[in-house]
Amino acid sequence: MLGGSNITKNHGKIVKKNGNLYFVTIHPAATIYNQSLLQTLKKDMRTLVKTLNGIKG
Repeated sequence: MLGGSNITKNHGKIVKKNGNLYFVTIHPAATIYNQSLLQTLKKDMRTLVKTLNGIKG
């Protein structure tokens, strides 16, 4: 989706592509194979909740 951009560099961010907004994060299944990614995923989900709450007002 990001056209070859590094997911590690862009995770936890919202990107706009083709007029749509996307929240970039790792795939949850990746945490099964790499336990160190679990904290990254949790942090990204907290960021997403804060972002959505801000939009919702």
